[in-house]
Amino acid sequence: MSLERLPGDNQSTAIKRAVYLVALPFAAAAGVLFQLEAGPGLPLVSGIGLPLLIGLKFTLWMFFWRRWGTFFVLELLLLAGISVLLLSSLVDSIFELSAGSVGNLASLGYWTSVLYTLAFLVFGVRYGLRLSLAVYLSAFGVWIVAVLGGANSPGEQSLLSQLFIANGLLLLLLYTFGLLVERYTREAARHKADANTDLLTNLPNRRFLQAQLEREFGRAVRYQRTFSVVMLDIDGFKGINDTFGHPVGDRILREVAELLEAQARTLDSVGRWGGEEFLLLLPELPLARACEVAERFRLLIAEHSFAHGGPVTASLGVAELSAQETLDALLARVDRTLYDAKAEGRNRVMPRSLSQTLY
Repeated sequence: MSLERLPGDNQSTAIKRAVYLVALPFAAAAGVLFQLEAGPGLPLVSGIGLPLLIGLKFTLWMFFWRRWGTFFVLELLLLAGISVLLLSSLVDSIFELSAGSVGNLASLGYWTSVLYTLAFLVFGVRYGLRLSLAVYLSAFGVWIVAVLGGANSPGEQSLLSQLFIANGLLLLLLYTFGLLVERYTREAARHKADANTDLLTNLPNRRFLQAQLEREFGRAVRYQRTFSVVMLDIDGFKGINDTFGHPVGDRILREVAELLEAQARTLDSVGRWGGEEFLLLLPELPLARACEVAERFRLLIAEHSFAHGGPVTASLGVAELSAQETLDALLARVDRTLYDAKAEGRNRVMPRSLSQTLY
């Protein structure tokens, strides 16, 4: 199984959920205060939309807290609610400007920063920028009407100019910061993949396999499940290096890796354990089934036409986790089983239970 298909963590979602749980009550309280301050003087569209948005914030807070619904859908609802309110405020602002008032438009300038930040959080850099620019340009058009109309005082026009310049700078900062975060995330993912990947075969390395073994061992103990481990060693690999050279030996290792990865199940973990040894972690497979898998791999290698033209075989040891057994004991047992397969003549699969070695 390749590293790219491995399940990731949910840390970013947990962080965002915590932020929403803290921010939503404050945002709802700010809406309530604004509603009380404006009283009956609130414009018609905003007078209808603001109470609905306050109710939506309280409802979404409950959904975030109880973990009801899909997280992304909840984010979309929150973003849609704020967007509708801001657009309705734009409509109200057009009528206010003709009366020489910039109060609603000035308030809109403050709250658009919340929408911009939320858009970047929900949609990422590029789509977040597109949505934010659509809102910014719409408000900017209203601002042009305010300036060219001349119905407002120079002080009010200066206030609007400062607000929209500040909003433009905020968009630039959010876009720049978002690009930096994306770059850092890609670099971190690449370094993590490099740290867990064998450079020669491009398979997971021993470090990654050890982590997978510990994870599967914990799951097996917790839920009383089973798994088997197969350790594969290429027969006579030192002789291949001595006869054909290390470049040929490296090529053989890569070819064996490709065979193993191509035939493994999606939930299996296949990697290079070290030298010419490979390890296969087979979740949910008992010893008998794991031996069938190991035999299939043995035949696959023995019948494959390698680039150097000579035959290549492999010995495989198989062991299944037993009750009350430690992970170190399991690995030691499969290692002894592999040694037995070598001692018995190589090019064979050797299973071992706790009580006996099966031939």
